[in-house]
Amino acid sequence: MNSLRQRLDHLLRGRLRTAVAAALAGLLIGATVTAWQTDAFASDDSFCWGALDQSDVTALFHTPKNVKSAELPVVNSDLSTGNLNGSCRLSRRTWQVTATAHQLSSQYGGASGLWADEFLSARLTPLGGGLSGMASDTRAWLALPEDCTGDIDAYEGPDVVDLAMGSANPGHKVDPEDRAAMARAVVKLVNRVIADQGCRGTVADPSGHLPAVPAYLDEKPGDLCGIKGLALTSNQRKDTDLGRALVAGGTGPVRTCEFTSPSGRPRLRLMTVTDPHLAGIYYNTLLYGGTRIENTMGSGIVRPDLAAFRADCQTGRTLFLVQTEDSRQAATVKALLPRYAAAEATRIGCGPPRITVPR
Repeated sequence: MNSLRQRLDHLLRGRLRTAVAAALAGLLIGATVTAWQTDAFASDDSFCWGALDQSDVTALFHTPKNVKSAELPVVNSDLSTGNLNGSCRLSRRTWQVTATAHQLSSQYGGASGLWADEFLSARLTPLGGGLSGMASDTRAWLALPEDCTGDIDAYEGPDVVDLAMGSANPGHKVDPEDRAAMARAVVKLVNRVIADQGCRGTVADPSGHLPAVPAYLDEKPGDLCGIKGLALTSNQRKDTDLGRALVAGGTGPVRTCEFTSPSGRPRLRLMTVTDPHLAGIYYNTLLYGGTRIENTMGSGIVRPDLAAFRADCQTGRTLFLVQTEDSRQAATVKALLPRYAAAEATRIGCGPPRITVPR
């Protein structure tokens, strides 16, 4: 009888502890959601985790008036890996700016979602100064220093803070002043996260020495994306219905060339990712995304709308990618990848990967 009573008492205590823990978790989540909805974390003179001030908000919205702030604090969402997670939203009437701290994943978001399409677009230029980050007048991102976040697995991307305002491809030329405001803001946000995580050092403001905004190329026949000797056949060019080529990067983590439609959507994208950690967001795509390509320098995949190859270069893992919005252009994608990868590998000082695409 005593033994049975002890077991019942132990079971009830265990259930009570579980119920109390669940109730406390519910209260914490409820408080956080309430804080998001009621702007409880914002103050009159600082915004987004205390990183931005009135001058930053004025630069983003072109006015300091009637800007509201709501945020969720940056926390380690996974205690085993230390992945960061947090959000901030600035809004004025129908206009909104969203800052997000998160890890780029090969499984969730990353290459399989919209992040790469928006934040590795040809509208963005490198921040420079050895930073792994880019900015346009509507998008900006910056990776946290690895000495703050720890080692990054080959199948994951870095922890980043990104900033989004309006459309990723608004269809007009990048505004240099708005781009500078986005770059300055994303650096301030990263510096706040670095400090709050107990890491040392700060990132310098790059907004005063950003490269020229991306420009449309006046292409020469046979020099696709400004790459000498890279060309589509006349039938491929006709079938692909290309617009003008917009090119950005070359000295930063990514070089992207896009042929855009009048709406600003890319019809054809050729991209070289030289940042080894950033290339990690394509890990799952390269494993499961299509028919495999293998050789001694690396591996890749090909499918009707995308062909990609990750090479082990002297400077680290490098990704070469050709992508189209029209899956009927499979022949164009297959034809371009080997020649594009060879040309870009030569440009960055990597041995040509000699890719053979399966038929």
